[in-house]
Amino acid sequence: MGLGLAMLRTILLVGCGGFLGAVSRYFLAVRMSKALEGVRFPWAIFTVNMIGCFLIGVLASVFAAKEEWSAKEGFALFLIAGFLGSFTTFSTFGLETLTLLRENRVGVAASYVGASVVAGVLLVAAGFWIGGRWVNVSG
Repeated sequence: MGLGLAMLRTILLVGCGGFLGAVSRYFLAVRMSKALEGVRFPWAIFTVNMIGCFLIGVLASVFAAKEEWSAKEGFALFLIAGFLGSFTTFSTFGLETLTLLRENRVGVAASYVGASVVAGVLLVAAGFWIGGRWVNVSG
């Protein structure tokens, strides 16, 4: 049982967009980090995340109004799932939160934001701790 042509096309669209998004994030973050060397706030990644949030808002709005653009040529897959998906997942988080707010699900949106931030930081800390233990054991 192989991949159908439609699934292969989807994988290629997301993959190509993802490649470009990841390279763009890296390039922008490196350039900004060098330009802002010594600044304590992580402006490079913050800026990438905010650009991604703005772009996903623009694209979601355009694709909602012009459905044929997103479906016919796979633009939404390439740009949103691929490019912005690897440029920053924070943009997807922002869009999901806005969707909840627009659906008047304020409590769910607030819970989602709080849980995502707290759990995300705790899981990074846990992963950092476990990784440190793993390196010390195997090293």
